[in-house]
Amino acid sequence: KNCAESILPSAIRQELTKFESGDILFMVPAEWAEIPFEIFHTAGEFLCKRFAIGTIICTDNKHEVATKSKPGASFLIIADPSGNAPEAHAEGIAIQNIAKANHKNPHFISSNDKEKIFAAVESAAIVHFAGHSVYSKEKNISGWQLSNGVLFDLVDMKQFGEKAGVPWLIFS
Repeated sequence: KNCAESILPSAIRQELTKFESGDILFMVPAEWAEIPFEIFHTAGEFLCKRFAIGTIICTDNKHEVATKSKPGASFLIIADPSGNAPEAHAEGIAIQNIAKANHKNPHFISSNDKEKIFAAVESAAIVHFAGHSVYSKEKNISGWQLSNGVLFDLVDMKQFGEKAGVPWLIFS
């Protein structure tokens, strides 16, 4: 509760009391990346109980990256590469079925092999990752868990641009 009061101006907190549901998109500086906005407590309950919450982290990085694909050109689903999250695999299948119902033919992989992921990403305009994302405080890295101790981390993600251009959207 104190965090919401110290970060959100009173006019915004008051405005939030007027709505029972909806979408909220926070655009915040990089220093605020770890603030859990979804558990801000306003109007008697947590924001995540009433709203769909998204966060865009704004950085000073002006580096532009190239993408060779057009939005919607191809769709890649990476589901349960660790092999221990049946719910993530089911999520990937559900998204694949929705895409197919909308006349899209997504590429679906469950591999934990980084090279196979890179090869699949080369032509993808959109990537959906359904699996575990983890943070290692000891190594100070985070990423997609591919298998025990193997992460697809920021170093790997930066290679998207070096190898083939980056997808238009990565949803994880």
